[in-house]
Amino acid sequence: MSGIADLAKIADGLAFGIPGGGASLEVADAVERQGGRFHTTRFEGSAALMAGAVGRLRGSPGVAVSIKGPGLANLAAGLATAWLEDLPVVAIAEAFGKSEVAARMHKRLDHSTLVGAITKGRCGIDDSAGVARLASLAAAERPGPVLIELSDTASYFPPSAALAPRDTDAVLRAIEGAQRPVVVAGGLAARRGLSDALNSLSVPVFSTAGAKGVVDETRPYAAGVYTGVGRELAPEHAIIADADLVVGIGLRTHEVLAAGLPVPFINVDDLDAAPGFSLSAVAPIDAAPRILAGLRESANWGRSEIAGSRDRMRTALLDGPFLPAQVFAALAEQLPRCSMVLDTGFFCTIGEHIWEVSAPELYLSSGQGRSMGAALPMAVAAALYRPEVPTVLAIGDGGIGMFMTELTLAVTERLPLLVLFLSDGTYASVRDRAVWRGLAQRPLISPDLNWIEIASGMGFAADRVATAADVSRFVQRWNGAGPAFLDVRFDPEPYRTMTTKLRA
Repeated sequence: MSGIADLAKIADGLAFGIPGGGASLEVADAVERQGGRFHTTRFEGSAALMAGAVGRLRGSPGVAVSIKGPGLANLAAGLATAWLEDLPVVAIAEAFGKSEVAARMHKRLDHSTLVGAITKGRCGIDDSAGVARLASLAAAERPGPVLIELSDTASYFPPSAALAPRDTDAVLRAIEGAQRPVVVAGGLAARRGLSDALNSLSVPVFSTAGAKGVVDETRPYAAGVYTGVGRELAPEHAIIADADLVVGIGLRTHEVLAAGLPVPFINVDDLDAAPGFSLSAVAPIDAAPRILAGLRESANWGRSEIAGSRDRMRTALLDGPFLPAQVFAALAEQLPRCSMVLDTGFFCTIGEHIWEVSAPELYLSSGQGRSMGAALPMAVAAALYRPEVPTVLAIGDGGIGMFMTELTLAVTERLPLLVLFLSDGTYASVRDRAVWRGLAQRPLISPDLNWIEIASGMGFAADRVATAADVSRFVQRWNGAGPAFLDVRFDPEPYRTMTTKLRA
């Protein structure tokens, strides 16, 4: 089939999926023949998540492959997460063509309806111009999945949206009049490579959870993660209240848990993507360097306020019983440079606030959609893409089982992947709601499985610990040498309430 070699070039040496006996098998073959690696996953949805992680890390779309019908249906689970997380993915699926007789129903699904809400565009492999356009569209704002079908199916591309006027001068005037401005950087700031400019500011700089690392969090003006629902221990609670202006750099509603600010808000973005925020003015993203330069010249505040807020938060989280905060602190001492991948759960709230990230490529999570379990295949992909840097996956009772078999890839490739299984024996974030609503808790108690035996049987170096000192000793022994699994257990009651003062 013509065009297969072009699809392999889009993969750029790395692709994931489950091929069938048709044209998808030719895609896998073409990737290998061009000197790349096609990794066969255990589930198609994992392939989309792995492709999305690679796409985020390298800045060009990752590739995920499936058969038609049920294969694409499975792939759609991962594509939905990629849609929520702004991950650039080119999905390639076998499909029935226009000339295929209607009576041939085996594995037939309406692909366009199935993925219409979670892809940016679709075309058939016969549309060579469309294929090239889709590869670019996947990485364009907002990044997300596209679908190329291995047949002559109909093409769809979204219409261009009309944008509200941009007024850079109005944004600059607002900055000149502010005494205590705060910056909140979204994922667009990372994709535009604005880290150096953000790191040069002398005002508080937050990031959204999905953009964590775009500002070096070891800097004194890095204020941490902004969610819109921070409580008294979260730096955003006090810092935003003290501000007289918030400057968003690609701050978008889907990147926060709640929109709305108590102070004037201006944004720098090429999309109208901040409904719910009351905007005073908007500038185009190309004006970001000029606007950040204006901030450097106009204001200097927040260093002592950030330090005080950080100290209060860390003291509250690190004092008391053994909980995930102590695990992250011990890990930071032993692994000053690693890739952190956080799954969803109460431990994620702690990790977002206490784990300091120096660059966006050293952090992955489902910070926008909060898709439980998605971090596991993303972590495997991160370790595959950059094996010279140890990767740490933090995952809990709810997420551990969904994609567990994908860890076999970490074993076969001898990846430097450490899995931190952070367990209180319950699905804590949901159980907490059941407790205060007086609802049944039995469905929210996780199975008491021997995860050490399971991980060891898969080929992981595995152990269980119950103190921060044990965590340090295990990490010292591991030191990035192949896949490792650490089962870390906590008392469920302090675990259930550890985020109460951090996030609503």
